[in-house]
Amino acid sequence: MKFSKSKQSGFTLVEIAIVLVIIGVLLAGVLKGQSMINNSRIKGLVRDMNAVSSSYNGYIDRYQVTPGTEVLAASAARGWGALVTVGGSTPLVLPVASTFTLNTNQSNFWQSVAAAGFFTYTTAVPPVNPTNSVGGLIGLAIGAYAIPGVDVCLSGLSPLQAEGVDIITDGPLPAANNIGNNVGSLRGAASAAPPLAPGAGAPGAAAYVETAATFWTVCRAL
Repeated sequence: MKFSKSKQSGFTLVEIAIVLVIIGVLLAGVLKGQSMINNSRIKGLVRDMNAVSSSYNGYIDRYQVTPGTEVLAASAARGWGALVTVGGSTPLVLPVASTFTLNTNQSNFWQSVAAAGFFTYTTAVPPVNPTNSVGGLIGLAIGAYAIPGVDVCLSGLSPLQAEGVDIITDGPLPAANNIGNNVGSLRGAASAAPPLAPGAGAPGAAAYVETAATFWTVCRAL
């Protein structure tokens, strides 16, 4: 009786090398894609801040009054009766403690700039803070992190996102541990959970540790 000798086949070194190259290309593509997504989100956060600044200044140019300080009668006279449901008061009061919880002036601000067409914002009764590009909140304060004037703040940023917004706003970070959150026009601080209301004083220096599981709030003047 004759027995046939079975042949065992396997991958050659060339085939293994080709597979490794393909895996490397795929991994590089995934990493590149993640980097592009992160960069897009960071730019979106900067656009959020710019949109609020444009709304604030555009409203003042058109109506010669600060948004958030008008009474309901002024809004009603423009035909905004169904859009603006909260009246404001003078002077503008925006405590840092209520940056992400709203007070009368901030509620009136968001509804007024939306009714005037300066800002895309879904009016709610009672009003709520608009959300930013990464799902956190956009809020207003006066004197947040010792920044002069009226400030716009974003909550819920990752360390990488906060770092990116800081670099776009103020340029390259200081060399020591990438600490730039307590200097320049953009300032911020981190906490274990969002939203972190900003403080009235300048934040302490802290590095943007990109791997840390923390959430940043950043603010800048309008």
